[in-house]
Amino acid sequence: MNLIDSTQFIIKEVTIQTKGGALNITDLVEEIHLYDNLFLPVSSGEVLITDAAKLQERISPNGDPIQFYIKKMPNEDVASFVKIFRIYHISTRRNVNSSSESYIIHFVADEMIFSQQKKLSFGFDGKYSDLVRKILTDNLNGFGLDVKKIAEIEPTTGIRKITMPNLPPLDTLEWCAKRAINEKNIPDYVFFSNISGYNFSSLSRLLSKNSILDITFSPKNLDTGEAILEMGRARGFEIVSQEDTISKIKSGVNAGVFIGFAQLTRSIGERTINGDDTFASMSHANKNQIGTDIINRDRTSIKDNFQGNQVLSANQANRKNSAYVKMNDPTSISKEETQELFLQQRRAILSRLMEKRIRIVMPGNFQLSSGFNVNVISPGFGAATKNEEKDFDKSMSGKYIIVGTRHILSLRRHVTVIEVATDSTNDSQKYSTTQTQESALKTYDKITRAG
Repeated sequence: MNLIDSTQFIIKEVTIQTKGGALNITDLVEEIHLYDNLFLPVSSGEVLITDAAKLQERISPNGDPIQFYIKKMPNEDVASFVKIFRIYHISTRRNVNSSSESYIIHFVADEMIFSQQKKLSFGFDGKYSDLVRKILTDNLNGFGLDVKKIAEIEPTTGIRKITMPNLPPLDTLEWCAKRAINEKNIPDYVFFSNISGYNFSSLSRLLSKNSILDITFSPKNLDTGEAILEMGRARGFEIVSQEDTISKIKSGVNAGVFIGFAQLTRSIGERTINGDDTFASMSHANKNQIGTDIINRDRTSIKDNFQGNQVLSANQANRKNSAYVKMNDPTSISKEETQELFLQQRRAILSRLMEKRIRIVMPGNFQLSSGFNVNVISPGFGAATKNEEKDFDKSMSGKYIIVGTRHILSLRRHVTVIEVATDSTNDSQKYSTTQTQESALKTYDKITRAG
């Protein structure tokens, strides 16, 4: 039996494990929202309930488990959703009529509630990826998770002498992601949860993976009846952001400088960081870099003005030049943190990624989850030139990574809203300040002065 509609689904079961036993609320569910995000450590959501049996009196917002079993119907080949969360809040409680009320149950992954109840403070010598695995799987100093709940932990580079910052476990995992570097010394790691489990991976690795879906914007073919073919057809889209030159300068996307002060040697050092070099050291979704080379009135390039982004911090890079350290504590030199990388470069990398974003409304699909790539074939508007394809926008098309997902299930309809981003393009055209533009500016300046 074929799927009749691409948004069709069935809620097999929604059960709350209350203190008094299992409570099946499947028939009371009005709407379900499920969330995950590339920059958040856990998944979460909320469910709208219409209650005519005073079940709310049996539901506790203090951690009752809530289990969802949802599947696309009747085709089993399309991803289903089976997961347990914990309730942490009940809100918007209102009377519907004299015999019923509605309220929203908010839920989150169990690890979030557990994480808020403890702090991690211990020393660790090793790689950040090993520390992440320890926190996730260790019963004493972490969550004690089954390895089945871990999707991927990508190895990091460098042995570090790490002192835990006395933060909750989930905050510590994000703290590790901010400091970890890959084999090319790029600080682009993220820790997040998606449909596959917990992930600790570099953006370079994530962006280089194959797309799981081609997204088109062609009109729905009502004659075929093949709803499975519609899973890649967007219902709507919005360009959230494209490029912001001022933001790129402030974030150090093009160029920046790290100014480090070494307490031990009482010295100050500078390290300039070129955005093109950082980009070249990473893997990307598409072939070409997004960017414009602006030539300023003093003939300098936007890519050479490192003072546009300055980061000042304590830094131990000069310890390797200290004769005292070499004699008394030589092994510590290689274990020092690389502040100049994760304090300056990381911000620039994330800013570059989030500059170009699209929000797309898709037929419900649980496989669309943060960290996966999709190939977007963006629509074009207006008349096409001889060298352009009709109804196709080359500047916005290409491979994107999903940075946020929201599943909305209501009235037997399932739609998935995704926000996707990319730091690269397949458009090979280079944009730079031309002689014509410079002449126009000079001419305008002369007219202005004369007036």
